[in-house]
Amino acid sequence: MSAAATAARMTALKKQLADVAAGAGVYRFYGDGGELLYVGKAKSLPKRIKTYFSEASLNSNRLGWMVRQIARLEVTYTPTESDALLLEQEQIKSLQPKFNVLFRDDSTYPYLKISKHAAPRLSYYRGRATDECFGPYPNVVAVKQSIMVLQRVFRLRTCTDSNYAARRRPCLLHQIKRCSAPCVGKISEEDYGRDVREARRFVSGGSSAVSKELARQMEEAAAAEDFEKAAGLRDQLRALADIRHVSAVIGGAANADYIAIHLGAGGACARLAAVRGGRLVSELDYFPQPTRLAPEREDVLASFVAHHYRRHPAPERVVVASATPAAQLALLAGAEKTRFVTRPAGAERERLAMAEANAAEALRRRATASGAREAAFGRLAEALGLPQLGRVDCIDVSHSMGEAAQAACVVCVGGAMDKSSYRRYGLRATPRGDDYAGVREAVRRRYRDARRSPAVLPDLLVIDGGAGQVASAKEALAEVTEAAVPLLGIAKGAERRPGAETMVKGDGEILSLLPTDDAFRLLQHIRDEAHRFAIAGHRRLLAKKRHASALEMIEGIGPATRRSLINEFGGLQGLKQASLKDLARVRGVGPELAGRIYRTLHA
Repeated sequence: MSAAATAARMTALKKQLADVAAGAGVYRFYGDGGELLYVGKAKSLPKRIKTYFSEASLNSNRLGWMVRQIARLEVTYTPTESDALLLEQEQIKSLQPKFNVLFRDDSTYPYLKISKHAAPRLSYYRGRATDECFGPYPNVVAVKQSIMVLQRVFRLRTCTDSNYAARRRPCLLHQIKRCSAPCVGKISEEDYGRDVREARRFVSGGSSAVSKELARQMEEAAAAEDFEKAAGLRDQLRALADIRHVSAVIGGAANADYIAIHLGAGGACARLAAVRGGRLVSELDYFPQPTRLAPEREDVLASFVAHHYRRHPAPERVVVASATPAAQLALLAGAEKTRFVTRPAGAERERLAMAEANAAEALRRRATASGAREAAFGRLAEALGLPQLGRVDCIDVSHSMGEAAQAACVVCVGGAMDKSSYRRYGLRATPRGDDYAGVREAVRRRYRDARRSPAVLPDLLVIDGGAGQVASAKEALAEVTEAAVPLLGIAKGAERRPGAETMVKGDGEILSLLPTDDAFRLLQHIRDEAHRFAIAGHRRLLAKKRHASALEMIEGIGPATRRSLINEFGGLQGLKQASLKDLARVRGVGPELAGRIYRTLHA
């Protein structure tokens, strides 16, 4: 935009500003096409908005790019600054402005979930909580370890509700003292409810209180000469003592979150260090979506607090260095009972300093990795002679001798894998074992809307396979679009050794890349990810098919009897552990059929 056009635009905006009354509220900036650029809040709207239209802002490296795009402004007045704060975050969340700090609604980090069932179940969970959830945890392994701890100490069930309702005898977990078997009444509803309450208190950081309560109950049971119950409580206490012994206590409040914000050339990082029961239970890094407008620290903090605590329960205390009043942060979090400490001292200041150092390191690592990925993406575009490379899709087909055939498509954007765009396709129309037909079906289904929405097409389509698979993909693409999508096949060499792959382009030409080339390594990584994703889906499908087919092969077992057996024993593993007598007791089975089942499963 020319200097004259910019000056004319600023004059028009200042006229709009003249109509804005004094007072608190939210302002919105829009571009020429009506696109929402930015949402902000202010104690005094005219004063705050005026700062954007100054010479300093126009010449600012941080603000100039955005300010030159503003075509009009809108405001919403609020009774107080606190109301403006809440409205700002709500509009940022719902309207997704181009230049605001936005944290995605991601399900990256898993949670431990306690269901709302009459006999609550333990499980791990990703996504927004509908039941009672604890976390987040850094990965699924950490959640499963916590579940194993809770099974060992409190013996809560982990089976599905359908298996729970169908059981007629305790499962193996009861035998190894990892479940109290509420499904068959081995524990009273009252005692199971007590164990759930104590487990809930334990994962919330109250391990000391849980130990005291278990000790009290053990003494009561012994005094009442209920020695079996006392022995069970004693075992729970011992397990709890073992677990507490391996985790070091740190300084500061017993239950607190430490939030550190670091800004750098790579963007921003919010690090959350969670302390429960005086122990550091998780350290997680969150990165807002990148924008052309460099973020300000307080904006990142406000956005993170609103994003995180509106989705997850807040602890008693949140420690963060901030100029934003603690009351406003609590309001953003929707956590009136949580105390926000904005000027920490002593052990809390040390813990926060450590979190800030870790946030800086996480952002540095991310920027380094991002730079390397972008460079590799650029090198790949250069090697293929493409003007630009924004998105690469990779399709792989997986099956076992034609059984449980499934295709997978993974997506790489700017050198980083975009897992939210991954998809799997069951190859229902593909003849058994026909890889070429599998590729054709997968490509047709992936890009079937290409004529109506060309954006679904990638800048490069990679196929895990050689010239035949590439030709099949080319044929399928021609059915769904007239656009010329660059194609590349990655064929394993005769020895199927990494580094010996052959790269085949859509026209049959071989792409020559050294194994040490960054573009070659990037293609390997994308292909390996597609292979991993396809195999994971194929194995699940295969296990499901074989689970059902093991019983289908036995003469005399119809759908009703098969359901009765699965419901009674909880699955194939339970069936294999059942005796002849146990099998014969199932309705519709009898001694003769029980013998056939037993011989088939133990052949």
